[in-house]
Amino acid sequence: PSAVYGFTQPTAISNGRVRNHNLAILPSKINTDAGVSKSIAFESLSRFRTHKNKIYSTSRTRLNSEATNGEVDYTKLKPKVYQKRWVQLGYLSVLALLSDWICFSVAASPSTFEAAYAGHSAATLIDIFLFTNVASCFFVTDTVSKYGLDKAIKGASALMAVGCLLRSGLSFLDPILSSLGLVAADTAASSSGLVPYEFILAGTVLVGAAQPFFQCTPPMLSATWFASDERAKSTAIALNFNQIGIATAFLVGGGMATSAEGL
Repeated sequence: PSAVYGFTQPTAISNGRVRNHNLAILPSKINTDAGVSKSIAFESLSRFRTHKNKIYSTSRTRLNSEATNGEVDYTKLKPKVYQKRWVQLGYLSVLALLSDWICFSVAASPSTFEAAYAGHSAATLIDIFLFTNVASCFFVTDTVSKYGLDKAIKGASALMAVGCLLRSGLSFLDPILSSLGLVAADTAASSSGLVPYEFILAGTVLVGAAQPFFQCTPPMLSATWFASDERAKSTAIALNFNQIGIATAFLVGGGMATSAEGL
């Protein structure tokens, strides 16, 4: 039917040819009195499609690249970019910074951490984070391919937020944790308001699983939002924010985590 193809009937038919090539005739509405056969109708429809494709290709080429003979001159194409591409890059960069800050938050003050959580070391916690990170890297490509970059980043951000809540704790949950027997590792940790080590461990695993979605996707973000002459810069910015996150962990942790209360 014509509604499917989006075509209309021609105004006139002469010698089995459609005068207006921008239109197509339908087999169900062929004027047999004019001597037009179905084969001619389908031939006209095929010619129309080919003709329209050439129109589209030539028009788009002339508009964008001023090429001739229906061939695209890619050297003259000018991509359209949007100012909010820098906002998208900022989101991804900040998420990468936070993930590495969380990873190495206890690296600047391992003695304070080990004093608050007797029997556990800061190095072991960082190792668990990095092992989880490596395991999660194998799922980034398939996840982004299936759900898209937008949903993948938002999901990883939510996962990291839950991990941060587990690591930092919520004071209104203290009575519930006490009733369940989930207390801090020792007196130093409990008196300072620190969460149990099991919560620290669970939160670390969640953040470690989320981090590859911020570290492995900058090239895809650059290819999607940025022009070809900007992609190296945008990718480098996002990747370097990982290192800024590590530096922030040492700067802030070294100054704050000098005691269990600071931790």
